[in-house]
Amino acid sequence: MATGQKDWQRGLFGCCSNPGTALLTFCCSCVTYGLNAEKAGEGGCFVSGFVYYCLLCFSCCCVVHTPFRKRIRQKYGIREGNDCCATTFCCPCAICQEANEIEYQIKMGVQPQTGMHTMAPQQHAPMTYGGQQGVPQGVPVGQHYPPPPPSGAVHY
Repeated sequence: MATGQKDWQRGLFGCCSNPGTALLTFCCSCVTYGLNAEKAGEGGCFVSGFVYYCLLCFSCCCVVHTPFRKRIRQKYGIREGNDCCATTFCCPCAICQEANEIEYQIKMGVQPQTGMHTMAPQQHAPMTYGGQQGVPQGVPVGQHYPPPPPSGAVHY
C-alpha cells in the first residue's frame, strides 16, 4: 500500500469512540496491545502483551510500541507522525487509536498481514448430486441416502 496517503480513522484522543476498548486499555493496556499485535499479524497476543507489560514496569514500553506503530502506519498507508511522542506520553490513547484502525481495516476487508484488500467471497449455488439435492451421484432415484438401517436395529 502507498505510504502516507491517509489519516487515522480516529484522532489520538478519540479513544472513547469505542468505550469497551478504552476501558480495557486504560485498565490493562498490555492486553489491548497484545490483541492489536495479533490482529495486525505482528505476533501472538500473549507474548506481545507480556513483553509490553514487562517494559511497562520500567516505563520503557515505547521501545517496542514505537516500531509497532510505524509498521501499522506503513501497513495501512497512514501519514507519518510523531510516533515516539504518542507512544511515550499518550500511550493508552495511541493503543486505542491503533485498535480502532485495525478493526476498521479488518471491516473494510484489508488483510492485516499484508495490507492488501481481500477478494469478495464467491457465492456458490447449493450442490446437487444425481439430480437431487444432497444425494450422491449413482444412487438410483427413489432410494434413500444414506440407506435406512436394517430392520430390527436399535435407534438412538
